[in-house]
Amino acid sequence: MITGFEQLSSVNINFNRTLGEINNTRKSQSLKEDKKSLKKACVQFESIFISLILKQMRQTIPKSDFLNGSKGQKLFTNLLDQELAKEIAKRQNFGIGEILYGKLALD
Repeated sequence: MITGFEQLSSVNINFNRTLGEINNTRKSQSLKEDKKSLKKACVQFESIFISLILKQMRQTIPKSDFLNGSKGQKLFTNLLDQELAKEIAKRQNFGIGEILYGKLALD
């Protein structure tokens, strides 16, 4: 014969198991979201790094009198370099973001 205390104890154990499963699921989802955010941050870091490389490379090109070098041209060139850097980082041609992610990711 099962007493009320035993039933309550059984319900409590099942409730605690369910709470534990919910917490594990939340932790798992949170970990996935954290890794996704980390991956995105690493790609952004790589994009910034590549953008700086492109900027330095452009400074090595001799200036021409053909184009006047206006503020508009400089702005366009800057934006072009940023977009090129984003695309290069997304396609993982450099691999810096991937290496950084591998070092920072928690398994």
